Amino acid sequence: MRAGLWCFILPLVLFSFPLMSKSGSVLFSHEPFSYRLHVSDIFPWVTGKEYGRVGTKKQAMGSELEQFLLGARERVALAFYGVSRQPWVLQAITRLQQRNIQVQAVVDQKRGAVGDWLPENFTYSGTAELPRYLGVANIMIDLNHSGHYPRPSIMHHKYAVVDRERVWFGTANLSHTGVGAEYNANVAMRIDSPQVAALFSHEFHQMFDAHRFSTAKVRQAGPRTVIFPDGTQVSVWFSPQDNVVDNAIIPALTAAKQTIDIGMFYLTERTIVQSLCAAVAREVKVRIIVDAVANSHPSSPYWDLRRCGISVKVENWGGKMHMKTALIDGKQAHSRVIIGSMNWSKSGNTRNDENLAIIENNHQLAQELSSYFNKLWSSLSNKSQRSKIFAEGLTSINSCFDGLDNDHDGKIDAQDRGCWRRGSLAVAR
Repeated sequence: MRAGLWCFILPLVLFSFPLMSKSGSVLFSHEPFSYRLHVSDIFPWVTGKEYGRVGTKKQAMGSELEQFLLGARERVALAFYGVSRQPWVLQAITRLQQRNIQVQAVVDQKRGAVGDWLPENFTYSGTAELPRYLGVANIMIDLNHSGHYPRPSIMHHKYAVVDRERVWFGTANLSHTGVGAEYNANVAMRIDSPQVAALFSHEFHQMFDAHRFSTAKVRQAGPRTVIFPDGTQVSVWFSPQDNVVDNAIIPALTAAKQTIDIGMFYLTERTIVQSLCAAVAREVKVRIIVDAVANSHPSSPYWDLRRCGISVKVENWGGKMHMKTALIDGKQAHSRVIIGSMNWSKSGNTRNDENLAIIENNHQLAQELSSYFNKLWSSLSNKSQRSKIFAEGLTSINSCFDGLDNDHDGKIDAQDRGCWRRGSLAVAR
């Protein structure tokens, strides 16, 4: 069969049927690897050029995602944690539907009965508006095994598939602090590949059509790795069915030869900590930026990481270190980039609906992510190499003036004791 015909047939087979190749096999793409890396420009907030309350404005990442969605010809599949203070999302859905493009969505619901679309039932209250724009038949909430609530996991994906040909995925939520004002540090990728898109589409099908979430989901039966003509290799994994920690993350860390750079919201999985310490013992240089909120959690491995020789910095940006990203051997020919929605935690691996992709052998992508990580690293002083940096307080830039409950204690800005000095509220510049 001619190669050109395979390019047409493979995407249809992948989406329509369970993947049937033997475990460990791969797919070969005849199309070049086409991607774009999107990173949050948090630096105006870090330098003080921007300060004060975080509004609903749409920065570059939101605009790029909007154009990605509006480029659809037939259908859009959205798997996102929720929507918060991003009216452009609802406007984009309306524009797509006016063009008779099918839009379907899967979102997380925190509490309440199935079909009870009250704002307080969602972590992101704006999610409750979606049925008004999509219609109830085009939106699915995460269900437990019996089809009811509550359940101990969350639908934590952040991805969109357009026309079963292109996929956007990463760490950014559809929120004002995520793709909106870019207050949190995030990364996202767009990959134009029917084969990669089919892997994400299969996950969407399990949730939207089969109503399978969390531990009710089943593993995709065939290849999860796509190899492109330039040697780029993309492997896609999903939680909890794939045991991503043991099958993807630890093997990647174990293969590191020179460097590992990690930006992570929650890093609490002990086997990953052990693997990172083992890398240091092999003389691999490891640098990690962790989030201040996550670092204050009792399960934070901060001191274990420091004791085994890892350089760790705690962000003090006001916004979150919300990435779940790693760059392994970024200067080597065989580099690995890890990007996804999954925090490196037990719940991320064994309960939540998550995704993780490993992109290997692409020097350009590695250099782009390395440049961003180095800029983030340089923005943090050596004082951030300590455990006591508070997410909401005088040690974190703009956190006392952003209108957000950064440390999730129910107190915002002036209400939070961390924002007071000698009995009076710190005054913004």
